[in-house]
Amino acid sequence: MADENWLKFDFYPAGAELIRQGTKTGNLIVLKEGEIEVLRDGKFVASTHQPGAIFGEMGVLLDRPASASVRALTDVQLYV
Repeated sequence: MADENWLKFDFYPAGAELIRQGTKTGNLIVLKEGEIEVLRDGKFVASTHQPGAIFGEMGVLLDRPASASVRALTDVQLYV
């Protein structure tokens, strides 16, 4: 699971856009609690509520813009 000593804890309400497709965030995000959905070109790709799910990693590792958007379906708690 996430190492709370070096990751910042954050909270976002349902409906918040966590990552916008086409932008560089520089953030790797770990889901602690809640549910998110992934959208590509505005179309549903996937959703998860699995604690420990990681997203945004490809943009960080490859220094590229996000290939999809990520939105909170419920209030979410994240490590960023």
